[in-house]
Amino acid sequence: MEKPPETAFVTVKIDASVCHLSLSREDKLNALNQQLITELIELLAWSKANSVAVQERLRDDDGEELFRILVLSGAGKHFCAGADINMMREAGARSAEENRKDSRTLDALFNGLWSHPCFTIGTVQGAALGGGAGLVACLDHVIVS
Repeated sequence: MEKPPETAFVTVKIDASVCHLSLSREDKLNALNQQLITELIELLAWSKANSVAVQERLRDDDGEELFRILVLSGAGKHFCAGADINMMREAGARSAEENRKDSRTLDALFNGLWSHPCFTIGTVQGAALGGGAGLVACLDHVIVS
């Protein structure tokens, strides 16, 4: 299996057939910004390509288990506080077409999670506001504390 894409705001941990993705903007309450959204989209595509459902086998050519479960979590006290306030400010200064493009990107994130071939589990603590609630809504199963 090829390595996951490099990320700054999402931590990836692989445990056999389970792929763990953790939002890692703890200092910003894991608020969504363009980079975090893009990283999640790339990781969802990567984990999908390395899933049992897509590969139609349990192991890759090197004998490593392919993914059957995807776990999404957030580092720190809160799962995801929604959109980053700076991203929202920038949206006010952008053109309608730029905002439509951003909306399509956010739709790609939610659709990529909702349609992911692995069984998706969210471990959610604290706040899950706005886009964070959107992520929760796209999961197959959610464990909340």
